[in-house]
Amino acid sequence: MQKKLSRGKSVGYVANLPPCLIGMEAYASSNRWYRIFTEMGHIVRLIAPQLVKPFVKSNNKNDAIDAEALCEAVQRPKMRFVSPNSIEQQGIRSIHRIREGAIRERTRQANRIRGLSMKYGIIIPQGINHLRKRIPEIIEDEENGLTMWFRRLLSGLHEEMLHKDERIASSGGPRVFKNARELAAWLGLVPRQHSTGGKTTLGEIRQHCR
Repeated sequence: MQKKLSRGKSVGYVANLPPCLIGMEAYASSNRWYRIFTEMGHIVRLIAPQLVKPFVKSNNKNDAIDAEALCEAVQRPKMRFVSPNSIEQQGIRSIHRIREGAIRERTRQANRIRGLSMKYGIIIPQGINHLRKRIPEIIEDEENGLTMWFRRLLSGLHEEMLHKDERIASSGGPRVFKNARELAAWLGLVPRQHSTGGKTTLGEIRQHCR
């Protein structure tokens, strides 16, 4: 089949196909399509883009050439596939990304406060805990020569940083996982299996890719 379908029409088209093997590049929304097509009875395999590239037969890039490369790649017996994420896993990953972003924002805010304070000869040690402790002390110290407007500025920056602390704490971090097994599954970590004589033993932990 060499036919270009719009995103809206592709679902209806695939729904009318008999169960078949579908290869897709692993990208932002591929997990959603994996779930949709799997529920229709198809076998769906997600492939990392870098593993598809060797099968591209032309320097020109278009959807048809990419689809042909995917078709070649998905049929390779030793191809390594990407494990799809469930709705729950995607939710946890989203929380993790939000938390990481909030931590980066807080770090930038902390560096900004340190830089501004340094211009007034006030050195704040590295570490977020030092910053939390020192800012109120600096604002209340009447002997450090700070102007009233700078104290207000510093107070506002401090409040913003505390707000970021709340966002980071509310995102949960490792606490969003019920147990170590759930954390390991989210990370894609599974013990290496070794079978001999009908007996299976578990070895070192490794990143899992199907």
